[in-house]
Amino acid sequence: MNQNYSELEQQIICFAAICQSVGQISTLAHKGTWDEESSRIAIRALAVDSPNSIDEIYPLEKLQSGFKFFFETFESNRTDAQMIDQSRMVMYIIHLGTSFYKQLIVKSPLAKIFSMQKVPKDVLDMLDQALNKSRQYGYSPTSNENVANIAEVYTAKISKITASSFKIYGNACYLKQQVIQDRIRALIFAAIRAVILWRQLGGKGRDLLFNRKKMFTCAHQLLQHRS
Repeated sequence: MNQNYSELEQQIICFAAICQSVGQISTLAHKGTWDEESSRIAIRALAVDSPNSIDEIYPLEKLQSGFKFFFETFESNRTDAQMIDQSRMVMYIIHLGTSFYKQLIVKSPLAKIFSMQKVPKDVLDMLDQALNKSRQYGYSPTSNENVANIAEVYTAKISKITASSFKIYGNACYLKQQVIQDRIRALIFAAIRAVILWRQLGGKGRDLLFNRKKMFTCAHQLLQHRS
């Protein structure tokens, strides 16, 4: 996708994007807030059409919080409840995205967004309608209106495909708020988009078990060389 990045570097960028979404989900669940710029980069990726490079989907300089989350969660030796919960969320979203990835390949106006990977057509059609509505009314990626539209697609389609629930742990006073629920669902959808691209580029769940050191080395070098 990008001649300036190796395949492993592109995988790491996608993994940082996954972590960026999960990090914002965790912050929303525990504090009721999010970093709007970090969330915007994650959510806007759903609408990036026919990218010529991975930079057009995930600009490296906009993934700093994702890389920080990656290092803190998987490179540190911390074993407290927060780290366990964060790693659990990442692994669940990888499972969720992989389940999505394994659906039948379909042709859809939005199939190119997912690089013609295995995404059910009705999900893409509904997402297409949601994004078109946002474009029509000029909603920003992190506006309550756009987030609610994307969250509706997640609730109506994705949760049914996986036939499982995504348990979010946090402060109940935040988690019961509709706006927080919508933001979390939109970010899960954004993370799934990153998982699909990560899988397309050769990423595998077992990499975190057997190639973790290689991933950390590449991530540190990537940030140093691109700074």
